[in-house]
Amino acid sequence: MADSLKELLSQRSPDNDIWLFAYGSLMWHPEISFDLSVRATIYGYQRNFCLWSTEHRGTDELPGLVLGLEPGTFCVGRAFRIPLVDREIQLARIWAREMVTGAYHPKWVQLKTSSGTIEAIAFLVNLDHPKYVGTCLTKELKAKRILEAEGKRGSCYEYIKQTVQFLRAEKIDDENLESLYQEVRKIKSIKSALLQLDRTNSVR
Repeated sequence: MADSLKELLSQRSPDNDIWLFAYGSLMWHPEISFDLSVRATIYGYQRNFCLWSTEHRGTDELPGLVLGLEPGTFCVGRAFRIPLVDREIQLARIWAREMVTGAYHPKWVQLKTSSGTIEAIAFLVNLDHPKYVGTCLTKELKAKRILEAEGKRGSCYEYIKQTVQFLRAEKIDDENLESLYQEVRKIKSIKSALLQLDRTNSVR
């Protein structure tokens, strides 16, 4: 078991329920076993495409962009309750997936749900990590990179598309993510039109 996971679990009773907060691909592709999933909100943090990815959604030569939780307003996502009987196995899977580069800080956080407040593990952005983008990229530059990059788990385009579709299905509003997705689609449409024009001209 990873040292950071051991440390986190040692801070709570072994008999307590373990909840995991999902705000990106974990929402629609959790890859773990859970016995309950609820809508949940974290305050003081917001979802943003703010991390370079050279593993899952990009390469060293062409890093992709993935979501992280950075300081901000609030974020609505899903909370998964992991059964106590195999929590170490399930959490080890998540650690292997999310803690590859150390760009996240796993922390205990407070989440608001329809049934009250719960405590959960969330992967917060490591603001000091070199993969943290911060505010150096405009929306247009982010959109272009999302269209270009792909890694071992697929393309950034599929990543943002699946996330937006999940949020829409759950009726979760995220104006910033929607705006970025529309920018991605606009650039994709322009590229497709230019490609079609080149093909048309080449056969004349």
